[in-house]
Amino acid sequence: MPTRINDSQAWILPANFFIRSNEWTIIFELDEVRIYLNMDLGNHICLHKKMSGSEMKQFEREWVAFQSSNDETFDLLEFHFLN
Repeated sequence: MPTRINDSQAWILPANFFIRSNEWTIIFELDEVRIYLNMDLGNHICLHKKMSGSEMKQFEREWVAFQSSNDETFDLLEFHFLN
């Protein structure tokens, strides 16, 4: 499950974690992260990042998703990497 960072809007998402909204899907797998738009998993790839095991461990520590300011869903535009 996602881990909230303290009491902030930030969440750390582990590998193999799956988030879906009405317009997009993000899938965390063991060696890659994929974001699909419009729920068409075959055609609309927004992000595809393939990583080695060590890179994935680092990715799990750095990948943070922020909640939408209006509700409990995640806003795709607010996903980013932290340095």
